[in-house]
Order: sequence, then C-alpha cells, then structure tokens
Amino acid sequence: MIEPQNQIMQPQIMEQAISSFFRTFELVCNSSAPADAARAFAENFLYADGEGAKVLPREALAAGIGQRGRMMEQAGYGPSVLERLDTELLDEHYARVTTVWRIDPVSRLSTVEPIHLRATYLVDVREGAVQILAYFSHTNLRSLVHSGGEDKP
Repeated sequence: MIEPQNQIMQPQIMEQAISSFFRTFELVCNSSAPADAARAFAENFLYADGEGAKVLPREALAAGIGQRGRMMEQAGYGPSVLERLDTELLDEHYARVTTVWRIDPVSRLSTVEPIHLRATYLVDVREGAVQILAYFSHTNLRSLVHSGGEDKP
C-alpha cells in the first residue's frame, strides 16, 4: 500500500506558521518552564556558536535555558523580546529563520545597555507544525552580560 505524502504547504501559510511559532516560542522562553521551551526543538538538534558545533539532546537545552534565565536575572535583565524575524523558505518543508532578540535591563535606572542577540534557526515545517532542527547563536551572551550589553566583535 502506498502511504499518502505530506501535503505541501503554500509558502505564505508556511511563513505564517513560522511567525506564529516564534511568537509562541518567545512567550514560552520567558516563562519559568524551560522544558516547555525545549519542546520546540527536535529530540536531538545541532547547536553551533563561536566555539564550534555539536549535537545536543533536548534535555541539555532545557537545563541551559534555566541557567541562562538565572544568569540574566542576576545581571539585572528582563525577558527576551523578539525584535526581528526573517524567513527564507528552502523548500516545501525547511526554512532558515534569522532573528534578533532584545533583552532590556529590568530597572530604568540601570547603567547597562539592552542586549541584542542574533540567532539563526533551521526549522522543519510539516502540516503546520514547526520544529527547530538547528540553532546557531551569533552572539556570546556571557560576554555581553559581563560587558554591560555592548556587543564587541
């Protein structure tokens, strides 16, 4: 018996699904439930930053999200805000999504500047469901926090 193939999504619908996914992802990342944010990722996904690339299990990401939240809170920063989202559809299932996230200091009297994080994601979109397969961090968050928010090359 021949299995029916996945329906191919129209590009506009695919882009809407990705946009909606990242708006929800923004809310979940700012909640106190790192495991919920980690569910947006594949069971094992590619993580890459300035130090190299590695395949990570979703559980490791959940622990990292919790650590990052505590670090940001201790440094006086608030929640992440999705400031920019650009989508490049690669085919009927995959897209490259580039983002800029802004993290503002909690206090208006703070001497630290807002932080801007750049990241790129490879996502899989099937039947309206989006899942992150790869996450590329272009900004060293620890370095930014310790420099008061100033992004230095």
